[in-house]
Amino acid sequence: MEGGTRVYNIVLVFSSGASVSKKLLKDIYMLGSKGYRLFNIYVVSPRGRPEYIEFLRDFIQNNIVYSINIYYIGSRPIDLDRFVDNKSLSNISYYIEHGMHDFIEVLRKHSVDEYNIIEG
Repeated sequence: MEGGTRVYNIVLVFSSGASVSKKLLKDIYMLGSKGYRLFNIYVVSPRGRPEYIEFLRDFIQNNIVYSINIYYIGSRPIDLDRFVDNKSLSNISYYIEHGMHDFIEVLRKHSVDEYNIIEG
């Protein structure tokens, strides 16, 4: 907790991002009902900066309730690998866009068996 605020961490891996905002909003509202108010979102996207933010625009604009920090951590599987290897975060979920198999393999390498597939 940061200053009494319940924090939830989300790692988001996507390329086309068609369904990203809708899925993220739905799940964050569900987590909000469990008392989370601050969300750290770590983005891995081959889209790169600043293009990836375009796919999160609806999510950002439609959120008026929660505090959100968005961090871009890279575009390649090795970037996800370094992140997972160096971060020991609690309260974390992984979201990976359908078809991004190299990124799923990274999670499996780190024994992360629970992740959400975002359908395009």
